[in-house]
Amino acid sequence: MTEQSQYITLINGKPGSTVDINDRGLNYGDGIFETIAVHDGVTLLWDLHWLRLAKGCRQLSLTIPDQETINQELKLLAGRINKGVIKLILTRGIGKRGYRPDPEQVCTRILSSSPWPGKKDGQERAGGIETFISNHVIYPDPQLAGIKHLNRLTQVMASIEVNNEESGYNNRIGIMCDPDNNLVEAISSNIFVIEKHTLKTPELINYGVAGVMRENVLIQANRLGINTEIKILEKSCLNNANEVFLTNSIIGIVPVKRINNNMFKVGEITSKLMTAIKQEKYYA
Repeated sequence: MTEQSQYITLINGKPGSTVDINDRGLNYGDGIFETIAVHDGVTLLWDLHWLRLAKGCRQLSLTIPDQETINQELKLLAGRINKGVIKLILTRGIGKRGYRPDPEQVCTRILSSSPWPGKKDGQERAGGIETFISNHVIYPDPQLAGIKHLNRLTQVMASIEVNNEESGYNNRIGIMCDPDNNLVEAISSNIFVIEKHTLKTPELINYGVAGVMRENVLIQANRLGINTEIKILEKSCLNNANEVFLTNSIIGIVPVKRINNNMFKVGEITSKLMTAIKQEKYYA
């Protein structure tokens, strides 16, 4: 098997590479997605991904797909790769012109596998990364909060800012706030702040994505006896923070050593949680 043939795409269970031009995912971003890490043919944290997928379907009034069908397709893709990524996209399906969906519409299901992204997710980031507060704001939308819906234009524009050499932020990760200067998340990851031996992360009832690694970190913290708080975090909390780190299902935990002029260390709590996550086969 060649390297390229390891990575395939299934559209509604069949190999393919195109969708109908009238698909609502293409036209309106009408759908949700999950990005799943694969190690040794195993889809990591799949139970948490499935719970969020089902939650997203309920929030968007999408038909929840048959779990056994998804499991079989994941098994087929994951079994071909040792370390990689599977993206699962569920759209409302092919529809007529106009925003109003047909209640009888059949969802489009897309699963695609790809190689593990780069080498910066390992030792190069273990000592901490430099980040900055993005100029792009995440506005409240309680109806879409928490889920990974397909409309990510705010994150796309923030990513352009990051990769614009004139901005001075080239290849750095942007931290995004709400209009009231409360921390929300990074462009593609959640943020945790440690202050006075307490692990804090923003509540995401009005905006943001409730990441599966975020949930896993909270579970691990509880197991390790680490105090946690999920609450509104004003940006000014960074002035008193001892440690900061970012999480998502692909990067695991990445410490932050700098956000603008605030400096942090890779401290005891971050190190304990990184060890716990590594024991789950992340970044062996």
